[in-house]
Amino acid sequence: IAGVIAIAVAVAFEPKLTRRSELAGAGPPRTPIGLRILWRAPSIVLSVMDWLLARVVASLVGARLRGPLLRYLWGGGIILGAMAAALFAPRPWGLWAALAGIAAVVAVVRRWSWIEADRDTFIIERGAREGAIRVGFREDLRDEALLGIVCLFALIPLLLRQVQIETCAAGSPAFSPVEGCTGPRYSWRALLAWLGYFGGELAKSVPFVDWSEVFEVVNASPIEPQTAIGKQIVFAVRAGLDLLLLATVVQAVGI
Repeated sequence: IAGVIAIAVAVAFEPKLTRRSELAGAGPPRTPIGLRILWRAPSIVLSVMDWLLARVVASLVGARLRGPLLRYLWGGGIILGAMAAALFAPRPWGLWAALAGIAAVVAVVRRWSWIEADRDTFIIERGAREGAIRVGFREDLRDEALLGIVCLFALIPLLLRQVQIETCAAGSPAFSPVEGCTGPRYSWRALLAWLGYFGGELAKSVPFVDWSEVFEVVNASPIEPQTAIGKQIVFAVRAGLDLLLLATVVQAVGI
């Protein structure tokens, strides 16, 4: 927890402190080179990941194609293919397929955010200043991004199921097994159980308020994390989905 807080503080305040020091004419903050690299490392890593998602991965998913029909066919085919592979592919390919599908959705959402930021820059500055426009705003990916968010509601349960398969194979199941680690691989009953479990967790991670606690709605799913890895994965999924939903809502309302 302390590490997560430290990374969050570094990412949030490093650009502001550096910018304030430069505006004051003092240049970048004078700190030892090792400490400076450590201080900036989280924001640099996140910036590189964001660049890869918005430019490289989003392009592979078809975000640069002209016309919504082409984007739906290409991107939808990739995401649906990832879902099918996450459901039927043998380990460990099913796990990688689920991760690839989630990365594709996040990439489209980030590309959409970049496009809207470029559109705002163009309107505010009344033109395209050199270096200010990153990807342009020819495409409008709002609908594609929102549909991608909907796909996450199937991709994340498939990811959790694949994590369970991998940890079962390692001899330490991350979650309480629905039908045991030796149960049928393609049981629809087990898949529905994972969807129900994720739905219960989703009720707790919806932004603004935990309505399940207010109305005393209990997640009655037989699935529960039973190892530290399982609990950490559930925490990461809930936190990440909460941030993604909140950012998407703010972006959609702000357009």
